[in-house]
Amino acid sequence: MFVTAYASNWGIFILDISDPLEPEELTFYETSGRATGVAPYGSDYICVSSGFSALTLVNIADPTVPFAVGHADLNEGAYDVSVVDTIAYVANGTNGQRVIDIANPANPHELGFADTPGLSYAVEVQNNIAYIADYNHGMSIVDCSNASSPQPVGSVENPEPVVDVAFRGERVFIAAGNTGLRVIDATVPASPLEISSIDRPGPAYDVATSNGYAFVTGPDGMRTINISNPNVPLETGLCSTLGTTYRVDVLANIACVTEGDSGLQLIDISTPGAPQVIGSCRTHANDVVLTNGYAFVAAGYEGLYIIDISNPAQPIEIGHFDTPGMARGVAIRDEYAFVADYTSGLRIISIENPHSPFEVGFSDTTGTDTGVAILDNLAYVGSGYRGFRVVDVSDVTRPVQVGFVDTPDWVNQIQIVDGFTFATNGLGGFRILNVANPQSPATVGYYNTPGQVLGLAVYGSSVIAADNYLLGIYDYSEVLTGENTKPSIPNSLILHTCFPNPFNASTTIRYSLPRAMNITLDIFNIAGQLVESIVDNRQAAGEHDVRWNGEKYPSGLYIYRIVANEQVLSDKLLLLK
Repeated sequence: MFVTAYASNWGIFILDISDPLEPEELTFYETSGRATGVAPYGSDYICVSSGFSALTLVNIADPTVPFAVGHADLNEGAYDVSVVDTIAYVANGTNGQRVIDIANPANPHELGFADTPGLSYAVEVQNNIAYIADYNHGMSIVDCSNASSPQPVGSVENPEPVVDVAFRGERVFIAAGNTGLRVIDATVPASPLEISSIDRPGPAYDVATSNGYAFVTGPDGMRTINISNPNVPLETGLCSTLGTTYRVDVLANIACVTEGDSGLQLIDISTPGAPQVIGSCRTHANDVVLTNGYAFVAAGYEGLYIIDISNPAQPIEIGHFDTPGMARGVAIRDEYAFVADYTSGLRIISIENPHSPFEVGFSDTTGTDTGVAILDNLAYVGSGYRGFRVVDVSDVTRPVQVGFVDTPDWVNQIQIVDGFTFATNGLGGFRILNVANPQSPATVGYYNTPGQVLGLAVYGSSVIAADNYLLGIYDYSEVLTGENTKPSIPNSLILHTCFPNPFNASTTIRYSLPRAMNITLDIFNIAGQLVESIVDNRQAAGEHDVRWNGEKYPSGLYIYRIVANEQVLSDKLLLLK
């Protein structure tokens, strides 16, 4: 298997999938530009399209030692490639489709080209006919029977950008953006005919579950999905609201959705097939939790609102506390509200008297806190790009941070189930962490969804992820049985934020390697002088950490820098004595 890489390591991962359940990375081949497509040529070569205007032929006779044997320079980025016999068909952006003779891999050369009206983005070829995802101009169909003079013969218009095509027999499948999947009969290439389509419901921003249903927010309101059989989810209803819905929580037969500046909507879900708005509240709302007849609302710069929803048709604001930052997330335990207050850390507010809430303690997590979950005496805080923090709140007046995990992207929302923490991770999908040891939470599983995960819910052994492309349901039972607890391997070199920072007198530096690499890890002072070399050896793929003791050095700002296979990453740390 060959996988293109868009991260800082541009190129191709070569995987052994002889055992599909345990794929093994054999090596990584770096390309000169962003690898955008790959196609096999015979058994000894692959063709790689590059975003930097080139098609590269790579010898993979020994898949552990790939090497380039030939290049075909193009006028613009090569976005995709398809190979039939000794011909490579390249999607060449605004230059249309290029036809390249690769019979001699060391000397590929252009035979012909066809202009298309849009941005040639992806290509598939069958029976001398090329089907091209032409972005804003739908799908273009090109007759390539004369390779030196390919001719456009047909097209399919689409209101949304077309980014991919595939075929089976005479059926062509078009990935048609927000308009979903279109199925085209291309028996007559000059007169393609749509025979069916599948609409996608649009982006999903958050999800909550109750009684076998998922309640999903998005641009068009709140949808209800029957998930009694997670393998066959079925949409049963839609409640259109005033605007885009973001967060959702459910209590009994009431769902409460946030709409940002438009406030809250209270929806009757007693009949899931016909949800209806029955009440509203105009307060600004970023997040909401329902409990004991109240809605606790994280209201951005307005702080925390407490709404009496005992009569959902007439919600009444009864209490308010103005937090110092921007309230983005909220969780409730007993008589306390825990507010993720963005750059102002975790705020702990007494709600024993909901009419008169007041702050009793706070923890400065040094991140941008947007989500929080509580289990027993521990708060699990999503700190944006600083990952995931664990705070001991057994004494609410003096909360203490006890552990952390850095993640590849933004942590926004958190749920805790059976000793595992489930966290949204933006473009990194969602992460599953074992928090049995809160001082050292460990990532035991993750899934990279097609887009950006904004919300999630756990239902049985499934994670229901609200992705800005779709709503996805994922089985995580292997994590529960311990079959998938090996450390995750990143796609690129990662240097995590050290912890603690500031520190006195030692701190832990953590980094992750995509494969076995020679690395150096050094400490420099602010003048750029080397202070200490910590690591200088070859290390295996995966996560590593090293502790640096700065006891013998003066207080001040230092730089820690990792160098691995000519990649250089660095960050700052502050020693305070």
